[in-house]
Amino acid sequence: MVGLLRLIQSAGVGNAIIAQLYNIFWVHMSYIFYAVLSVAFVGAMFLWSLFEKYVSKRVRVLFSLLLIFVAMFILSVRGFGLDFNNYKLFYDDVERVINFESWFSERIEPGYYFAMFLFKVAGLDFEVFYFAFNLIAVAILFYSYGVSRFNGRLIFIVFALYYFGYMDVTRAFFASAVLAAVLSSIVARRYLLAILGSMLGWLIHYSFFFGLLFVPLSKLVFTTGRYAAALFLICMLALCVKAGLSFEAYIPESWPGFVRTGMRYLNSAGSDPKSGYLNATHVILWIFVLGFVFIVSLLINFLISVHGAANFSPVVQKFHSLSCWGTLVFLFFLIIDAAVLGNRLFLLLSIGLPLLIYSFCFETSIRGEASLYRYTMISLLLIFGVFFIFLYLAGAHNPERMFYLGF
Repeated sequence: MVGLLRLIQSAGVGNAIIAQLYNIFWVHMSYIFYAVLSVAFVGAMFLWSLFEKYVSKRVRVLFSLLLIFVAMFILSVRGFGLDFNNYKLFYDDVERVINFESWFSERIEPGYYFAMFLFKVAGLDFEVFYFAFNLIAVAILFYSYGVSRFNGRLIFIVFALYYFGYMDVTRAFFASAVLAAVLSSIVARRYLLAILGSMLGWLIHYSFFFGLLFVPLSKLVFTTGRYAAALFLICMLALCVKAGLSFEAYIPESWPGFVRTGMRYLNSAGSDPKSGYLNATHVILWIFVLGFVFIVSLLINFLISVHGAANFSPVVQKFHSLSCWGTLVFLFFLIIDAAVLGNRLFLLLSIGLPLLIYSFCFETSIRGEASLYRYTMISLLLIFGVFFIFLYLAGAHNPERMFYLGF
């Protein structure tokens, strides 16, 4: 590459063009480096989770914290993700961020505006803000799971599920972490903390209100039969709603405006990407992006129901119920062709999935090698899904990206 640049320079091409080519080269190399590093780092977390038992507790905690800090650093500089570039452009719009009137007039929540404002006033770059904001969200999430459970295995499960995809949707991920903290605070009867968390979640992402609606419903214990029946009934309900949505054009004008608006929104928030499918690879990878975590959640929910949710700790019972509700919500929106919307709401409600996986592996009557076997099998499943989701985020389906697979 360097030789090519010198050849161009000797041919009389301007230094500006050489500098541009040089920058493009290093941007591409940096993109590949951070993409590969992200995947390798999640793999390193898995290996650490298997061997951490051979070191002292102090070393385990310190090294686990180091892993999280490095992972958050990579997340903030790798330059790809579902919403990473959009958030960067928004942060760089200095006039909009510093304009207080826009805090309540735009679709971005005032709490997120305020967080950006603080970092802007301090003169810090977007990467610093993104690092700190996501690090706080991860800290809240692990706190809600219980300090005693903080170890390499739970860390790996969290990052395997959310590092490629949901953590990039930083406002929604933050709100989900706060919802988890609110639920765990209610279980522990720390009601003031739950109220404060509810206020914080609303200021960061409005979808938090939707999650709060299901907190009282988390009292319902989903047995195997009850869960299967609920899945069947939600399918029937969704099919009826889907039939009704097809009659949007025939709704009388006298009906309330919010009815027509709601139906129009559901019809537009479809299951396909906004730009349409580019090729067969795009279809396959998009299915993994929307459906992989849902399939894992469905599997774990049933396994815990089979074991008996009542045999787990109270906070696990609450998260299990909330996760079951999340799968029902996703299935409903999937059937009415609004899977993108359903996926976001599902991820909000299923934020306890890492804890459910951890509890199923290590907090049942099965101990020793059997529990490790469970963990290893589920971890391999997560790694399999992570690989395909990573390919989508890296652009393996896009002919204009460096990771394009060619079909």
